[in-house]
Amino acid sequence: MPGENQNPDNPMDIAEKLKQYLETLATRGLGGALNTGATEADLKNFESEHGIRLPEALADVYRAFNGQIHDRIPPGEPRWLALDEIYGKQQEWREFCETYYGNHWPQVRLPRIDAEGKAKNTLYNPFWIPFMADNEGFYCLDYDPEPNGNSGQVLYAQINTEPENS
Repeated sequence: MPGENQNPDNPMDIAEKLKQYLETLATRGLGGALNTGATEADLKNFESEHGIRLPEALADVYRAFNGQIHDRIPPGEPRWLALDEIYGKQQEWREFCETYYGNHWPQVRLPRIDAEGKAKNTLYNPFWIPFMADNEGFYCLDYDPEPNGNSGQVLYAQINTEPENS
């Protein structure tokens, strides 16, 4: 499965980072915006449906909370997607590409990408798994990297009707 033999970027204390994130949400009065955690069955089903293996650190986040409730997050703030939302977001993203770029959308290339040589220069890739969304795009795990990238690397894909502004 893609992502199984991942090269982790830098080791970090995920539990401590998650604790800090949850404390920040609580301080801001947003603790009630968290869904209950995903079960092991939820995680296994998600991985099986997408043909991937989530990095253990991200699986731990989903065990703690399975996304955030959309209308309880301040406008414009990034929001963790629930596992059962991800496929629908991918479909919306692909439909956006088809609507704005037509049937030739797979051939559209951005004038520049920040991850040149690490991530594919394309508008949409079914192996980019969005886990967080904001008003302009998605934070994704990339399970189809370029040769200099790592399977499971995080990328930000800005969704824009004008590729030169993405």
